[in-house]
Amino acid sequence: MSYLITKHDYKHLHAISGLVAILNFIYNIYNLIIFNTNKLTIYLVFNNLLLALLSLQFKLPEKRNLDKPMIWKEFRLHSILFTFRHTSITILSLLNLDYYIIKHFIIILTLYLADLITKKYGNNEIRTTNYMPYSNNLDNESIMKIKNSYTKKQFGATIFCILNSSDCNYLPLYGIQSAPFMMTLVRKGKVNTNMYHIVYSLTLQLPFYLYFIFVRKLEFGINDLIFAIYYKIVYDLRIKFKLNKYILWNITLPIFYYIYYNNTFQNYNSNYLSYFIIIRQIIIDYNIYKKLYINIY
Repeated sequence: MSYLITKHDYKHLHAISGLVAILNFIYNIYNLIIFNTNKLTIYLVFNNLLLALLSLQFKLPEKRNLDKPMIWKEFRLHSILFTFRHTSITILSLLNLDYYIIKHFIIILTLYLADLITKKYGNNEIRTTNYMPYSNNLDNESIMKIKNSYTKKQFGATIFCILNSSDCNYLPLYGIQSAPFMMTLVRKGKVNTNMYHIVYSLTLQLPFYLYFIFVRKLEFGINDLIFAIYYKIVYDLRIKFKLNKYILWNITLPIFYYIYYNNTFQNYNSNYLSYFIIIRQIIIDYNIYKKLYINIY
């Protein structure tokens, strides 16, 4: 088993940055629960990007391990790229510079650079989600449910980028940065495949519950319904109908943004609808992940 702190980490900068990021994640969750806001600072948000960039000093294999969820070069570059997407947009929000056109440009640029990374280091068929290893204790039906859920959450993260809220822009980082951390722990023999998926899946689910329960204070509005409908539409257009992603986001994002912030019912809120949405989502998540959580080891 390898140690987490190694001589390959220059002056232990990556370890220090990682510790700061973990403590900041915990502190942000505390603030969301107690004060209904992340209380984000530019310096600590930038540290999330710094953490990702500092990982470049470590040597990683060119090809992925198909038996265990271990980090490899292509995944690391994608992780850095999507961390950049969310940290940059969050910082713009904190500076009140989060103009739609800038956020849209960052989203499309991220997609383009991700394609370049895949072309050089990866494979368009063997993707991160569809070829991710799972525990032998899971049946094929459960694995497919989890894979679909992972994929769908990626669409939610992109939509969160475009919202005029630093809290929403930041929340997907929990999942984005937990994945390489847990993959590193798997590589070093600290956790097994199942524990990777347990932690990763929880961090993917976290934004929804933090947003609705603490940021929105259990107030469900028409805007949330618009979000849910758009979420379903873009997922189906891309996954089921294979619509080109550049066409998809370039056409639908500005339409969604306009309707979301310019509809005449955006001030309507209902606690009762929120309770229904939360309970419904808990049931959905339970049915997707129940077998994963039962088989912890």
